[in-house]
Amino acid sequence: MHPIPRLAALATAIPAHALDQEAVVERVKRLFAGTAEVTRLLPVFGNSGIVRRYSSVPLDWFVEPHGWPERNRIYLTTAVDLLESAAGRVLDQVGVAAAEIGAIVVVSTTGIATPSLDALLIERMRLPATVQRLPIFGLGCAGG
Repeated sequence: MHPIPRLAALATAIPAHALDQEAVVERVKRLFAGTAEVTRLLPVFGNSGIVRRYSSVPLDWFVEPHGWPERNRIYLTTAVDLLESAAGRVLDQVGVAAAEIGAIVVVSTTGIATPSLDALLIERMRLPATVQRLPIFGLGCAGG
């Protein structure tokens, strides 16, 4: 018989840049000025109830265009750093070694990673090669 999985601890990690929701809305208005998208996008911000967002880049980063390779490189770097930080804190809280981990679940709706974020985390933290993995990807912000 296998042990029943349980949540022993919880930790969070957030990107370095705090963005005020009102400043984000103003930036969106400028970026999409004169397009039909701005009319469609703005109610989403108002209906979200979000006051502060966190980002891997400062708000001014969005002034200049950035191609897919740069955006995804930032995503990969930041995502794995945040995963390692949160996972390390959880392991410290419960006094468990990385070698004792049997399964991980990683959820992301932001970028694309091949190998997947869970595989990158396993390599970075030297988790057991036998760890069970459940990468959840591409469901969109409300999909989970």
